[in-house]
This record gives sequence, C-alpha cells and structure tokens, in this order.
Amino acid sequence: MQPMICKVVTVSCLCILVAGVAVGQSPVYLAYIEPDEKSESRSPNVTQSACIFMGSYESGRFVKAPEMANPHSGLEKAMNRIIRAFPAKQQLSGVDRQGHKLRANVESTNPNSIHELGIVTLEARIQGDTMLSGGVLLSTRPLTIRILQSEPDRLAPAVDTLLRKRANQLWLKHLPERSVDERPSRYILKSPIVERIESAPGLLTITYPMDIEEDNLNGDGQIVHDDRGSMFFIYSEADRKVIRGEFGHPEWSPSSTVWTIKPEIFFRIGTGSDVFFVGASQGGWESIAKGIFDLRTGREVLPCY
Repeated sequence: MQPMICKVVTVSCLCILVAGVAVGQSPVYLAYIEPDEKSESRSPNVTQSACIFMGSYESGRFVKAPEMANPHSGLEKAMNRIIRAFPAKQQLSGVDRQGHKLRANVESTNPNSIHELGIVTLEARIQGDTMLSGGVLLSTRPLTIRILQSEPDRLAPAVDTLLRKRANQLWLKHLPERSVDERPSRYILKSPIVERIESAPGLLTITYPMDIEEDNLNGDGQIVHDDRGSMFFIYSEADRKVIRGEFGHPEWSPSSTVWTIKPEIFFRIGTGSDVFFVGASQGGWESIAKGIFDLRTGREVLPCY
C-alpha cells in the first residue's frame, strides 16, 4: 500500500492588526483551542476551552517562561504569572486552521488546572457568525500570522525504509519502560501520514499510526490490539537525516519518556522565515498538553497547559 502523504502550501496571509499597536513593544501571550475530534468545524459564539502557552512572543521570537527552567515548581509559578494576562472579559485576537480571523472574550481561568487532569485552564467565547475550522490560536494582542495548509504528495521508498528502521530503534528503546508482564509482543506500522511545506523546502513531518499487539492480557489467550501509539518524525530531504523522532503513547507508563507529537496547524508570524506548528505534545501517561514547535529544529518552543 502506498503511504498517504500531504503537501503543505501557503493559502493566505492573515493579518490581525490594530492601529497604533506595534508587535514587539511588550510580550504577547497566547492560548490554543484544540480541534474538535468529532467535527471538522465548530459553531461560533459559543464557549470553548483552551490551554495557555507558558511563554510569550516578543521582539520577533517565542520566549519560554524563565520559571520553566525549574522542573519542580516552574510550571505552577509560570502559570500563576501568565494567567494574569487573561483576565475576565479580556478581548483576544485569533485565527483558525483555515486562516479565518476572529475575536474572542475570556470568560474564566483556573490556574489549578495543572494539578488535575480534565480541569480547564481558560474558557473563551468566540464572537461572530463564521463557522470555525480545526484548532484556534488566540493572542492577547494582535499578531500577523501566515497560515499554511496541506495537500497530498508522495514519500520516497528509501525514506520510508529509513524511518521504519528508526521506528524500530525507538520501540526497542522504550519497551523496557513497561513492566515485564505488561510489555507488548509486537507492533505494526500503518501507512504514514506525511506533510510537506513549500515555504520550508525539503522538510517533512511524518506520523505512522500503530497497531500494538499484547498477548493474553485478558486471560483467554486472545491478542489485544492497541491503536493509540504513533511514531512521529521530522525529516530533512536535503540533509537526508531525521531531525526529530518520537514514539508516542498516551498510557505507556508513569515514568516513561515517550512523547506524542501531532501537528495540527502550520504557521509563520510576521515577515519571519521560521515555520512553526502547534499540536499535541504529550508525555506517556495521561497527558493532554499542547505545544508550539520549530519545524526546522524539531524543538518545542512553548508548551501549553
């Protein structure tokens, strides 16, 4: 079966500007409404839940909150500071996956969300009457954003072979993180989903959905199939190398180092040449975090909680 591949092209330049406001004078804080898994679109003028990015955009770059350098108390301190930029009734600028610009108002925030899974950090009401598509990026002050979209293309067989070998290396690396009596017996990589960006020539993001098989876990000798795992790669065709590779699974083990990355929106900001994507950035045990990543380096520039 031929791999399914997508090619990303620039569709529009979304400019969200307010007269007299120069981006870069002071930090701009951002939030993200994740896509609705049940629908490609969502109704306007309704309350949506969102995560808040632990950092800001200033002087033409993303800056991670300095508190995050402390792995123990950093997240709580960063959240308590940044959440103050989202007071009730604060108006936010935004853009969805198709480049539709929008406005939203903050309805409520809860900094304690970082301590309990399922608690909403921010709730905002989207204004207007335009149906929204996919995820939505929100900002406390206007930004100029260029949205990038995807379309099908082909993956070279040699690259597919290389990535499948690297996937097996990741599998063997993370398998010992499961207890001996819970380790899966085998896995199958399904056809990859690949995205290409014309404004970043030669860079691909590739996601292999997985079928993970576990023997006798239900006691009757039947094989249990788990389709929640994935292998994610950023690959450079020019350098013929993997920039980043991760095996992800939502419930691998509490102490695991697996990481699920799933691009949801590709974008640029202003006239800069850097290409970013926002999407899932989740650890291996009951994580619902999101993140913004630099496509060229694979580095997460801002986490979202």
